[in-house]
Parts: sequence; C-alpha cells; structure tokens
Amino acid sequence: MSKVVVITGGPASGKTSLIERISIEYDCIIIPEIFSKSLPWIKKISEFERQVYIYNQHIFLLEEAKNKGAMFIVCDRGTLDALAYVDLFMFYRIIGNCSLKNELNRYDCVLNMESIAFLQKIDYNKMINSRRMENRMDARRISRTLKEVWSQHPNYYSLNSEILFENKMEKAMEIIKEYAEL
Repeated sequence: MSKVVVITGGPASGKTSLIERISIEYDCIIIPEIFSKSLPWIKKISEFERQVYIYNQHIFLLEEAKNKGAMFIVCDRGTLDALAYVDLFMFYRIIGNCSLKNELNRYDCVLNMESIAFLQKIDYNKMINSRRMENRMDARRISRTLKEVWSQHPNYYSLNSEILFENKMEKAMEIIKEYAEL
C-alpha cells in the first residue's frame, strides 16, 4: 500500500528544496506542483478554471502513481492548497462530490513548511525567486491559510521558519523518514 506525504506551505518556505532532497534520499514518486509546471498558459484562464485543472491533474497523477505500485509518493502541494487561493464555496465546486474529510484522507502525512515571510530579519523581496508573484503580506496570508486548513489532518506537522534553513530541513527529513521507511 502506498504512503502519500504532502509537502505544503506558503511561498518561499523550502518546499522545493525539501522535495529535491527527498527525491535524492528515497525511492519515491514526486507529484509536482501543477501550477508551476503549467506556466504560462495557465495564467490566461480564470481562477476557478485554473484550480479545477490543478485539482484534476493532481488526482490523476496521484492515482497513476498508486496504480504503478509506488510505495512512497511525495506531493508538492495537495488538493486542499486550493483553499489558499479560492473561497470555500468555490472550493466545493472544484472538488464536486468529495468532502473535506475525503480530501484529508487522500494523504497519510502532511508536512507544512512556514514561509520565510514571517522572519523579520530576512528581506523577503530579495530572497524570493523571479517566478514569485506574492509579496510578504500575501505570502503570510497563504501560509496561515494552509496551516489552518491542513492542521485538521491527524498526521499534521508544521515547521516554523528558522534563520538556519538547514535546521528546518533536518527536522523535515526526520518526519519524512517515519513515513518513507514504513
């Protein structure tokens, strides 16, 4: 049976760095963040259409990985991440007949990475890459929303931002090890 872990969090939280490290250290299938893999055409459609596309692609890739017999699957974001970008009404239109509980049950573990936007000693605008669209306030809002939404999962872990990024990575890898080696 597959173990599915979601790596979520606000912009500039270390998700990509963590997923790259996991892919090196473990035999796993990575479900990429759909939005960043679909640029630039996905920017030209409505937010609702964009989130429907992201949701459906994520579910398709997750099921495909399970059908291939993958034992360990790591998702760069999960289906509930849409709630950081759309309201609850729109979210339920996106997921159709599914429930919040069903969405949470898709995953065995949720690892939430807090954005560096919460660190006052860091110049957020200098730290972010050129593809980022969010300013510090948006990044904080997204990060808070994701924390609130995903914290309902029974195997939820949250890692706060730290000045020493490697400390955060080590803590994350300890949690990942629990699920990757089950």
